[in-house]
Amino acid sequence: MPCLVHSRQFTVEFMDITIDKKGQKATNKKKWYLAAAGIAAITIFYIFLSSGYSNASYIANNRSLLFADVQRGHFDISVRGYGILVPKEIHWISTDINGRVKQIWRMPGDNVKRGDVLVTLQNPQLVQKREETKWELEALTAEKKAEQVALESKLFQLKATLLETDSEYDTTKLVLDAQKALIEAGNSTISALDHSKTKLSMKKIELQQKLQAQQYKKMEENLAAYKEGAKARLNKMHKILQQVQGQVDALSIIATSDGVVQEMDLELGQQLASGDGVAKIAQLDDFKAELKVQELQVQNIQLGQTVKVDTRTSTVNGVVVRIDPNVVEGTVQVEVSLQGKLPPEARPDLSVEGTISIADKENVLNVKRPAFASENSQAYVYRVNNDAKTAQRVKVEFGQVSTNTVEIISGLNAGDKIIISDQSAWEQHSQIILN
Repeated sequence: MPCLVHSRQFTVEFMDITIDKKGQKATNKKKWYLAAAGIAAITIFYIFLSSGYSNASYIANNRSLLFADVQRGHFDISVRGYGILVPKEIHWISTDINGRVKQIWRMPGDNVKRGDVLVTLQNPQLVQKREETKWELEALTAEKKAEQVALESKLFQLKATLLETDSEYDTTKLVLDAQKALIEAGNSTISALDHSKTKLSMKKIELQQKLQAQQYKKMEENLAAYKEGAKARLNKMHKILQQVQGQVDALSIIATSDGVVQEMDLELGQQLASGDGVAKIAQLDDFKAELKVQELQVQNIQLGQTVKVDTRTSTVNGVVVRIDPNVVEGTVQVEVSLQGKLPPEARPDLSVEGTISIADKENVLNVKRPAFASENSQAYVYRVNNDAKTAQRVKVEFGQVSTNTVEIISGLNAGDKIIISDQSAWEQHSQIILN
């Protein structure tokens, strides 16, 4: 007959052992050992039930569990984020002119100084335009110079004519004055007719003198206006040449600041258009940290809070200076300005870990944070009983959450020990056995 042993949720059944006369002795011994082991297990189980653990309905492996002690004292509320170091100043270098890549002088990782040539482009049409503009400027300069010389020559002629008229005027005036003196003295050698002719000549010369003076003045104004116009035309052509020369100079793309070339993805012969990116230069004397924080934890972060940035080798102090308003893949980016001397390992895109200090509390009941604990929530945890062999499920109210710890509002007392491991395997049991 089968042998059955029942106890609550356990049922052990031993079937009759049939000895095959043709079987081997080793097989018979093995079956007998199994039967003896089963009887021993039943005996141990009944002893276990009689030891006072009849309320437990799940046995957990004690060695695979994580425990934490509830304590009262200082509670540092902090939030942890992970990210990278980023240079505060990054200069994007682009081309201002169309051209084909002729020479690449710097590669990613190279240190550069302001003014260093990064890439040289070639544009034959642009170079030809510069030469043609030079020729046009030279021709215009010669043309304007010749025209100015011609105008100045006319002005000199007018000046000479005016001087001759002035001389003739002076001579005629002397004759007129002498005739007048002789006539007044009663000298009959000078007739009234001659004296009248001299007066008419004098008036004619005065009129010529006035007209020539006006012509000379107009010619001076004309020459001055021409010089201004010629100067404007030449200046315009000079500016055109400067513009074309600047475009030719732009074929040599230079660094706009000291730093390190971070990006440059160009190939020889590649055609670039105006505005295309050429390189990214980062300054390595000043960095900031960009941390990604879980969206549920970012609500307590404020500008000005202190941060400890861990580079895995050194720790640098920092301050929160910006909180991104957007959520990307469940995280929010927090920008941290680093303070003090940077560690030697600081470099762009270095992975870092930042701990943001939210607040400090004293005389607070807290415990190492279980994996399932969230801020301002209620959950069930398993508290280890005094016998250290069983754990009882109790309801706990959590308060604020820090990086590694959580505040206890109710449900636990200082000195309690709880299981902080994942409890999904036994969460339906009110009491478990720690084996």
